[in-house]
Amino acid sequence: MKKRALSKSRSQEPKIVWKSPLFIEKRVADRVKKENGILRKMVRELPNKPMNAAKARKIFEKTYLKNPLLKRRGKKGSFGWREVLKELKLIVAKHTLSKIQSEVTLEYIPLKKRTPAKKDIDLKAHVRSTLFFSSDRIDIDIEGDLYHKRPCPLEP
Repeated sequence: MKKRALSKSRSQEPKIVWKSPLFIEKRVADRVKKENGILRKMVRELPNKPMNAAKARKIFEKTYLKNPLLKRRGKKGSFGWREVLKELKLIVAKHTLSKIQSEVTLEYIPLKKRTPAKKDIDLKAHVRSTLFFSSDRIDIDIEGDLYHKRPCPLEP
C-alpha cells in the first residue's frame, strides 16, 4: 500500500496563532480604555466647561493623545490640542458623544546598539479612536501614539 503524500504548504511563512493576549497587549488595552474614559469625560463636559489647549495638553501629557491628530470626513486633519479643541467645540455644540471605539496597532521596533536601555524604544502603539456622536450619526477619528521602553517595571 502506498503512503499518502503530504501536501506542500503554499507559503513558506509559519502560521502564528496567539491563544491569549500577551502581557504587553493587555497593558496597552487597559491603558487605552482608561485614557478613553478621560477623553469621554472631557468631550462631554466641553459644552459647559471651557477647555483651553494648555490644560488639555497637561491632562493628556502622558497618554496616547499627547500630540493628537483629529480626522473628520471631508475636512483637513487637525493636529495638536489647539486645533483639535476648535473642531471638538464645533461638534459638541450640536451633537452628543455616544461612544468611543479604539483600534490599536502594535509595532515592535528592533533594539538599537549602543543606546542606553532607558532611551531605547522597543514598541510603538498607534491608537486610532473613533468618537461616535448620537445625533446625525457623525463620527470622527482621533489618533496618537504610545511608546514602550525596554526597562518597564511590572505594575500590579
